[in-house]
Amino acid sequence: MEGPPRKAFIFAVTQVSEENHSEILRGACRWYTSFLEGKIRTAWSPLFMILLAGNDPNVILPSDDDIDLAFKLFETIIKVLREKKEASLVDIVDTLYNEGLLRYTDDERSAAKQLVFIALGWICQPPQKQSYRSILTPEQTRPILFPKRESSAQYPFNSSSEIFPDKQS
Repeated sequence: MEGPPRKAFIFAVTQVSEENHSEILRGACRWYTSFLEGKIRTAWSPLFMILLAGNDPNVILPSDDDIDLAFKLFETIIKVLREKKEASLVDIVDTLYNEGLLRYTDDERSAAKQLVFIALGWICQPPQKQSYRSILTPEQTRPILFPKRESSAQYPFNSSSEIFPDKQS
C-alpha cells in the first residue's frame, strides 16, 4: 500500500489499523490495492476520467493523484455500505455527488451508476483464481474439448501414422 487514500480504503475494508495487520493481511492488502489500481487504470478513459471530480478530464492516462481520487471513491462506497444496512445504488451515487467526488455529466446519472456498479463488483468480490479445468469435471469438458470415442467407425483412422504416413506413432 502506498498513499493515505489507499490506507484509508484498506482501513474502511478491514476495520484494522495498518500497524495491527499481520504479515499475511499486509500482503493481501498490497495485492488487493494493486488489483484495484490495475482495474482503475484499465477503466480510466471510459469511466473514471470523465466522472471523477478534481482531475483533468482531458488527460488520457491517470496520475498518482487521480488513482488516489479513485481510492477515495472506493472508500466512500465502503463507508456507505457499512453505514446503511440496505444501501441502494442510488444512495451510493447520491453520497458520491454530495461529497464532491463525482462530476455532473447527465440528468439521469447513468454514467455514475455504471461506475458505482462496476466498482462494487471490484470491491466486494475480488476474482478467485481458478483455472477452466478446475471448475469443470472431465465429463463436462469432454464434449467440448475431448470428444469421447464411442467406436472406431466414427473415426476413419486408428492412429496418427494412418493420417501422416511419414511419421511413426
